[in-house]
Amino acid sequence: MGLKFTKGYVVSFDQVNALGEMTLKALFDRLMMTSGFQERSLPGLQAFRDQNQLAWVVTAHQLEINRLPRYGEEIAIETEALTYNAFFTYRQFKVYDQTGQILVTALSTFSMIDLKDRKVVRVPDDIIQAYQVAPAKRKVKRLRLAKDLTANDQVDQVTAQFLDIDGNRHVNNGVYLNWVTNSLGADWWLNKQLTHLSIAYEREIALGSQVDVLTYDQMDESHQTYHEIKSNQGRHALVALTWQDRAGHLE
Repeated sequence: MGLKFTKGYVVSFDQVNALGEMTLKALFDRLMMTSGFQERSLPGLQAFRDQNQLAWVVTAHQLEINRLPRYGEEIAIETEALTYNAFFTYRQFKVYDQTGQILVTALSTFSMIDLKDRKVVRVPDDIIQAYQVAPAKRKVKRLRLAKDLTANDQVDQVTAQFLDIDGNRHVNNGVYLNWVTNSLGADWWLNKQLTHLSIAYEREIALGSQVDVLTYDQMDESHQTYHEIKSNQGRHALVALTWQDRAGHLE
């Protein structure tokens, strides 16, 4: 276990959907902001990364969702770098409400790339030591999702736009979730509540790319939907969502 860091936020109007719930993209943005704030709180760490042209890249997220934060709610996000191995680091997030109840728990997997050649590199000892993280004592079980959807019920086509691109020069990870959640439609969100999310990122998406968002509905069997984001370059991400019936809906 490593250093813990906590940052408070107020959920703003532009971060929620029509139900007043925080969108998945807004939630992911705040998780990543919190890890970024922790890095900046450690003396010299961001400067070291910048000087060596290194960048963090998220390869997977797993979320357990008791409920999503709501508009105007004060939340606290706690993060901790848990452990690492040769090429991956593992970070935990917990989202609390004002009473200390856990709303969301997330486990995220990161790798580090050299921005000069866009290749994965080992995390330098200077960074590991700054977070006071111990190496994994046993092999960390990586997130595994189905290699391919055997069938799909829906295909939506999207184009990667300029505002989808972040500072790493590819589509921001949260945008993937916008594409998936938009593909489900309003009626779905009015009647279903998300309880678990797993996403594995495999390939970056560049500006102007034409992308297919495939959806496979297995609600009758497992209360899950599966999603694949792919283009003519191959698969970019796989997503598995678990749902329960919503107690009420927006009139």
